[in-house]
Amino acid sequence: MPIVKPVEIRESRLGTVIACGGSCQSVAREARQGCLKRAERTFSQATVCQEWYSMFTLLTVQNSVAIVHAPVGCASSGSTMNIFNRMGQVVRGESRIRNARWFSTNLTESDTIHGGEDKLRAAVLAAEERYHPEAIFIFTSCVSGIIGDPVAEIVNRLQDEVKTRLVLSQCEGFRSSVWLTGFDASFHAILNYVIDAPRETDPNLVNVISPLTVGRLDEIELERLLKQLNLEANFVPCYASLEGLRRAAAAAATTATCLTYGDYFARELTKRYKIPHTRELMPLGIESTDRWLLQLAELTGRGDQARRLIEAEHARIAPRLAELKARLQGKRVFVSAGQARALSISNFADELGFELAGTTIYQYDEVIAESLQRLAGRRGAQAATINIANVQPFEQANLLRRLKPDLYIADEMTTGFAARAGIPTVMIYDYGMNYLGYNGLIATGERMVNALKNPSFAVKLARHRRLPYREEWYQQDPFKYIE
Repeated sequence: MPIVKPVEIRESRLGTVIACGGSCQSVAREARQGCLKRAERTFSQATVCQEWYSMFTLLTVQNSVAIVHAPVGCASSGSTMNIFNRMGQVVRGESRIRNARWFSTNLTESDTIHGGEDKLRAAVLAAEERYHPEAIFIFTSCVSGIIGDPVAEIVNRLQDEVKTRLVLSQCEGFRSSVWLTGFDASFHAILNYVIDAPRETDPNLVNVISPLTVGRLDEIELERLLKQLNLEANFVPCYASLEGLRRAAAAAATTATCLTYGDYFARELTKRYKIPHTRELMPLGIESTDRWLLQLAELTGRGDQARRLIEAEHARIAPRLAELKARLQGKRVFVSAGQARALSISNFADELGFELAGTTIYQYDEVIAESLQRLAGRRGAQAATINIANVQPFEQANLLRRLKPDLYIADEMTTGFAARAGIPTVMIYDYGMNYLGYNGLIATGERMVNALKNPSFAVKLARHRRLPYREEWYQQDPFKYIE
């Protein structure tokens, strides 16, 4: 087959920004005027590698093996992802729980001189002989990229020697400062190595692009809603079979539980196979779920059914929503997460009655442009602080000290920092909880109420543990190192 070129990085494809700070109103104004340009930090504390997110996307595909063409340390994150892999099988009712399977080619100093082709070939042959998988996913790395291993050519040659489908994700960490490019690299691999040709369209099938951090309870909630529109959900790529991935080309429409994650795949399915897709960030909160459903319904000719469903769901949750809103009224909340979740949660502040103190989003680009403008137009949100940061805990700590929120809602990467500052937290990546759809809004509100009612863990933790920053830092501008 022709040599597959690496996917375009998000900096050039979407103009992604990872360093900015200011009020919601000012950031939105700069974005609207096209003045929100790429900036750098003179000091950076932490970030994440795009190879990690590429593995994160494909490691749970059924009957597959992953090969990380890298030093052995680059494959160590597979053990963390395997926790998700096992938990995901449990909640999906699997009777026999399987570990994810991954190899490292263990590139050494010698290989950086002589090349790693022999090790990659040996790993592919060993993976096929040992497991006979349907697919072998091959991930590149900084080292394989720097030494110039022609991995795409190697994979093409190896495909003639093995029966297993070889799938290459070119995700060298140094190619992009935006880790989301790792998602795109995985979907680029699926499109070029797995999906062979378009099929006859199934008018009732909808692709739901869903990341590993969306749990089964959220899938059940979305299946419940789609079933009432006579639509079948094809959840891809996590936990999907190779056939499920191929089936994506036969869908009537594509949507995503997180558009940040699925943007490239959705656009390419439209471009290559004329499958239309929705543009709502997430079905998280009432307004966002309404918009998500209506967009999908219009694409599949079910607009009237969707409007009736939305009306019924609003009436169903109204009594409980009123109770939660009364208990959360006036509470100041700081939100920190990937751009889709952070902005979706910030946008439903009015629905649950809390006041938005600030939001950290890991990146900004055109995918979230409309949602940011919507947030900036909400009463009370204009003055909220926006921090665009690819995980910079030192900025976050400074902001939390200044803003003094009552509650911190975030993913697992930063909740510990807020708890050590004495702020009660709600984590938004929990496989045992529901977040999406109408039921997810109520469940999220209940967790917020519970966290505020019993803040003792964070209070006690702050007495005995402190964050690793000098007191002088808290007196400085939190965005001092952005230039």
